[in-house]
Formats: sequence, structure tokens, C-alpha cells
Amino acid sequence: MAHYASDSELYSDLGECLRQVLCDPGNAEKARGVGSVIRIETVRPQARITLNLAADGDPEVLLGDCDLRPAAVITMEADAARGFFLGEVSLIGALSGGKMTAQGPVAPILRVVPLANLVAPKFQEFEASGGSPAAEAPEEEPAAAEGETEPEGTSGEASEGEAPEGEASEGETPEGEAPEEEGAEAEAEEEAEAPAKEAEPAPEGDQS
Repeated sequence: MAHYASDSELYSDLGECLRQVLCDPGNAEKARGVGSVIRIETVRPQARITLNLAADGDPEVLLGDCDLRPAAVITMEADAARGFFLGEVSLIGALSGGKMTAQGPVAPILRVVPLANLVAPKFQEFEASGGSPAAEAPEEEPAAAEGETEPEGTSGEASEGEAPEGEASEGETPEGEAPEEEGAEAEAEEEAEAPAKEAEPAPEGDQS
């Protein structure tokens, strides 16, 4: 079973990896060593990858059809192209064994061989990560410094000197409640004002 089901899969995997490696400024000198435009054509699926590796320009990797005229064209199965850039397939062995065909001068074709050594480590890493760079873990927010206090107004405790809402301050009596002393005095006054009728003796003649 073919590794790539469509040209878009090949472009997003092999094509994107070639673009990252060959267009990297750190690899530009080695890529320009090919000195010409090389086209890689694949079958099953059909796809085109054009490597613009001219000696006098910045390296380019073009996916699909383009107007550049290649100096050489190498045709192979998509799996063979993948194996070559993974470092698993020998270009010379594949050409001699009929797994690849080439059109154009031999010199620029042979200069493609060192590219496999340049691309293979990155391509292996690229495929191991699922065809995309590994996601970076989000940075953790720094913990609050030890002893750091909460901003004013955020504390759930009342400030010193302030009575919590709903509680009376010291010395104040909550509404609707009489002070204890005032209640005692009122009781004493009521006892002293006993009705006169209770103190008067019964009228004479009513005694039996």
C-alpha cells in the first residue's frame, strides 16, 4: 500500500520538509552546490517537486506545476522518493535497478545525492512528529511571591476599627433592642406604682 494517498499528502510531508531544509539560510550553500534546477516527478500519486538550486540565487522548493525549466528530471514512485530522502534508498542503485529513471545530464543528477544526507535527519524527525513541529508547552505563570499581600479592597476581612456590616460598633445598641439598664429601671417603676385599690382595707359591714 502506498504511503501517500494523494499529492497533497506528499506535498505537506516530503515537500514541506524539503522546503524547510533547503531554504534554511544555514543550508543554502550546500543546496546551491547542485547548481541547477532539478524536478522530481512521482507516480502513485502523481506529483511534481521542483528544486531551484541554481548557484546564483536563493534555494526554492516549488510544489506542483511551475514555469521553471529543469536541467534534469528524475521520475520515481512516491514511496521511492520518500525512501531516498529518508536515507533508505540509494539513488544510484534505484537508477540501475529501474526503480527510478532520469532525463538530463548525469552531473547535476549525481549532485542530488548529497541532498539526501542533508535532508534525512530532519525528514526522520519531521515524520516522527506527525508532519509538524512538536507543540511547545505553554509557559506557566509565575507563582505569587512569598509574603505578597492581596491588593486593598480584595480581603474578605474587615479593616481594624471598622465594624463588619450588620454588626453594631462597640458602645452602640442595635436598632429595636433596648439597653439592659433601661429595661431594669422600667420594671422597678412599674412595681412602685401599684394600684391604690390593693392597699385600701375592705369597708365595714362587708365583714361576716
